[in-house]
Amino acid sequence: MPTSDALPASAAPARPGALTTGLLLVTLAIGMLWLMQASITTYIQQQYHRPAPLPALRATDAWASGAQVWGVLERLHAGIRNGTGKASAALREHLNDDVVLSPHYREQQQQERARIAREKAEQERQYRLALARDAALAEQIRVRNYLTIVAPAKVLFAGDSLMQGVAPPLQRSLRVDHGIDSINLSKQSTGLAYPSAFDWPQTIEDTLAGDDTIRLLVVMLGPNDPWDMADPAHPGRTYLKFESPAWEAVYRSRVARILDAAKAHDVSVLWIGAPGMKRAQLDAQMAWLMPVIQDEVSRHGGVFVDTRPLLSVPGQPWSDAIPVAGVMTKMRSGDGIHFTPAGQNYLARRVQAMLTIK
Repeated sequence: MPTSDALPASAAPARPGALTTGLLLVTLAIGMLWLMQASITTYIQQQYHRPAPLPALRATDAWASGAQVWGVLERLHAGIRNGTGKASAALREHLNDDVVLSPHYREQQQQERARIAREKAEQERQYRLALARDAALAEQIRVRNYLTIVAPAKVLFAGDSLMQGVAPPLQRSLRVDHGIDSINLSKQSTGLAYPSAFDWPQTIEDTLAGDDTIRLLVVMLGPNDPWDMADPAHPGRTYLKFESPAWEAVYRSRVARILDAAKAHDVSVLWIGAPGMKRAQLDAQMAWLMPVIQDEVSRHGGVFVDTRPLLSVPGQPWSDAIPVAGVMTKMRSGDGIHFTPAGQNYLARRVQAMLTIK
């Protein structure tokens, strides 16, 4: 039988490459076990609740040094990672500050924020203007309805010597042009400071109670009032100083009494403020007193007419003449307080223009 020197395929020797790969894998596994022994030991104890194997190896210094080497490698890795993070943060900051957020870009951002702020401020301003316009329109409608009188209703005039000049031309116009009758109780040298001389609140209360056809009360008081007044709480003993809080409180109460009486009889109130005065002291006193009256009238729903701008040149607190239809017309008499006939007629027309007469 012929023989052959060839070996069976199953008996062929192992190739050197496979043996080398196997040795490398085993060495790598042992190296990983040597380096990561602490982590592996902890995992086995937590997972299986038993001591880790290979206690003899763990007892040798050579084997235990693997954990030390692994600790050094971990610290080295952490240092590299932290350094990389810091470098990355520094790079981002550099890019933001010097490339993306350049000085030109920052200036554009500031300009844009300023533009947005201006637009917002303008929107708020327009909104406030719209609210003011709406409020002014609503007040105009209220005043027009509030100062509406229909014949045979009557108008009651109450005031001092200034009213003695303004009421007659207004009375004539109301009677002749509209058939509206009126009562003129104006009396010179009167006011609200000294009711012992003439008691306007009581007089008005009595008049309204005695005539239910009165629908409008026109008042002009104040120039005779800037004096210290007797304290009603201590009559004959103490006096209240003009412009003091106590004086103002008493004066307001007397204005309010007139307004309350009118409201109780469903009578509208039109209060004509005192104009500017030639004498500086009296003008300053009226400049303090008129806002007090105006505030009290407004609080009670009445209408106050500020005559200071009506009877003066803009920018001047006092002027005895103003332009009317392009002609300078003398409005004030020589005493710097009262009106000329032209001034009386002018103010009467301005007051009547506020009324709605049907």
